[in-house]
Amino acid sequence: MGTPEGFELNATEQAALDALVPPDQQTGDVGADLTAAARESWARRGRNTELGGAVLGALYRHTRSWRTVGYVTGIPWVTARRWATPPEQADADRPAENGDENGGGK
Repeated sequence: MGTPEGFELNATEQAALDALVPPDQQTGDVGADLTAAARESWARRGRNTELGGAVLGALYRHTRSWRTVGYVTGIPWVTARRWATPPEQADADRPAENGDENGGGK
């Protein structure tokens, strides 16, 4: 991918690039380096989500209160609880389509 004539990263963009792709690993091809940084950002997003959920789950087990987790972290307690619940467990815990919380009949 060609770099447009006169294209330069601003200070914030350069700092972000350097944080995601260390300068000694940058190729000098701005397009390739930005692509690598975007891919790294996406990978970190997923990993940070997993790590955050694990930490919130552990904090809940420590405090035994989602409201306390919300208070001490500033994260709304309902959001913290959702974030800490693994997707496969969330699907299993979801109420039945007919609104019966126990998943039973009508």
